[in-house]
Amino acid sequence: MNIKYTPVDISARVKDVDDQKDVMKDITVMVDCLDQDSGVSVFYQLYHRFPEENVYTDETPFVEFDDISEENVMSFVQSMIDSNNQMHEWVQTRIQEIIDEPVKKAFTFQRVYPNTVETIVGIGSSSESDTESNSEI
Repeated sequence: MNIKYTPVDISARVKDVDDQKDVMKDITVMVDCLDQDSGVSVFYQLYHRFPEENVYTDETPFVEFDDISEENVMSFVQSMIDSNNQMHEWVQTRIQEIIDEPVKKAFTFQRVYPNTVETIVGIGSSSESDTESNSEI
């Protein structure tokens, strides 16, 4: 497998601590994991909690949240992705499961209609026409 890991959503939670404003407490990253050979993609969520007590020094100073650069965040996120062996194993296993799943196939005696689209309706969804017809009842 040739898997490409792309962070698609990054969120951080912050809290004021003593005289420091917006101290980052944790970071969550949603990663799109695409097998470039098969085109199969799965998502994986990474989470990192920072230590409660950070000791800031001249070598590792406190950085205001609004001053954290995209380069620093992306470097940290990439290290999360690179070092998470559990994620890599799960992604490879799940992609292989998807590849190995049976596929739908029509019988030779069935008439196949071109441009037929399967519709998947989520729970609790409705179309505007359903709403309009219900209001007349």
